[in-house]
Amino acid sequence: MKETYIGEGRHIRKTGGLGSHGHCIVELSVLERGAGVEFESKVNNTMVPDKFIPSVKLGVLEALQAGYLIGHPIVDVKITLIGGTYHDVDSKPEDFKQAAKLAVKDACSKAPMTVLEPVSHFEINTPVEFIGTVVSDVSKRRGKITSTEQQLVTAEIPVAETFGYATDLRSLTQGRADFTSTPCGYEEVPQDIIKGLMLNK
Repeated sequence: MKETYIGEGRHIRKTGGLGSHGHCIVELSVLERGAGVEFESKVNNTMVPDKFIPSVKLGVLEALQAGYLIGHPIVDVKITLIGGTYHDVDSKPEDFKQAAKLAVKDACSKAPMTVLEPVSHFEINTPVEFIGTVVSDVSKRRGKITSTEQQLVTAEIPVAETFGYATDLRSLTQGRADFTSTPCGYEEVPQDIIKGLMLNK
């Protein structure tokens, strides 16, 4: 069964003249890794008229793009509009766009959000006497060793930890090692690092 979280957003203001009235209730569903982003409306015209649905969708997409924890886009979720209210006079498209953003933010505050980072597959050719040094350095970079065969070390290392790696590797191996790298996907960032990023946001 999919994990779901409900969020509510109200963009309602009453003034002496024309006011604002946008009210959305959304359901956030967690999708499989790599599924992307989906939007669906399950309301009828008595809740949110059809003319406002495009504005709701735009608000949802903008909120997901803006992110929640540290400003990175939110992916692999489905947002379903399941409720809301409108006002015959005060409701405008912008009101529902803003209400949708608030609803998504509310739903995200209840969901177990995490941060994904790009990871690259490394094949490092090094003389045997430096294998221990190379493996130790990869570990310090939060890398995962996948195999060590003779002079070849293969590992998966977060891209954020590989800046300047070519220079560092030459220094560690007296210029006798080289490597190739290719992107291989995304992995979750450890919670302690996420907390540090949030403090520095």
